[in-house]
Amino acid sequence: MRRLKAFTLIELLVVIAIIAILAAILFPVFARARDRAKMSACISNEKQIGIALTTYADDWQECYPPERVLSPGWSLGSPTWKDALDPYIKSKDVWICPGNDQAWSPAPSPYGTGKNGDECGRFPRSYAYNGDIFYQNPTNQHKAVPISKFKSPGGTILFVETRSTYSDLPSDGGSTWWAQTGAIRSTIVNPKPTKGAFNAHSNGMMNFIFADTHVQSLKLRQTFIPTPMWPVEPGKESNPQGTKYADLAKDTNMLPEYR
Repeated sequence: MRRLKAFTLIELLVVIAIIAILAAILFPVFARARDRAKMSACISNEKQIGIALTTYADDWQECYPPERVLSPGWSLGSPTWKDALDPYIKSKDVWICPGNDQAWSPAPSPYGTGKNGDECGRFPRSYAYNGDIFYQNPTNQHKAVPISKFKSPGGTILFVETRSTYSDLPSDGGSTWWAQTGAIRSTIVNPKPTKGAFNAHSNGMMNFIFADTHVQSLKLRQTFIPTPMWPVEPGKESNPQGTKYADLAKDTNMLPEYR
């Protein structure tokens, strides 16, 4: 009777070792490919938001929507820029970045306790206005933004990826509250559980919508030096609280997810 030839234990171990090595090599490649796909989807979302901005401005005397509509007073349920642009957006999926792990997480106290998503609970949190624009002049911080206000629309950030529940995200400073708990500084002090107020992809890149509505992928540090892209006047040395943007660029190096 002819005997069947079987693998020896050593041969099986060699095969398993080879499979393990290949898996160790390929899994990071697959993870990066998956993140690139999510980032591409995010770019597509932001391009659609840019189109909605342009259409909105055509309808509203060349102005972009206000950050919030605060009438009769500020409240977490007040309409935001998302409410203003939503009629111009074709799909609700545009509001969510697939790479944002906090998009529909419960909003912590004191903003939106018991609600999921952003501060109003009507939208996911994936994109926010550049709060430095509104806090250049605290008396006008929530009003609509005339396109003519921007000295260099192609060099000024208008929207940024975020994990924050707020509809705006200053880089750091702009009001007494933000001077103490700015997006970057608070991330350094308390990076968990949401990692940071900004939402960066695995390669440290983030997608930004600029005031001329084009979309660009940059590392956070690149938005501060050599030319700050956050103030209405690019190149301005510091924000209203006196924080130098060059110092914020140094702070980003302390955060692994933004490198």
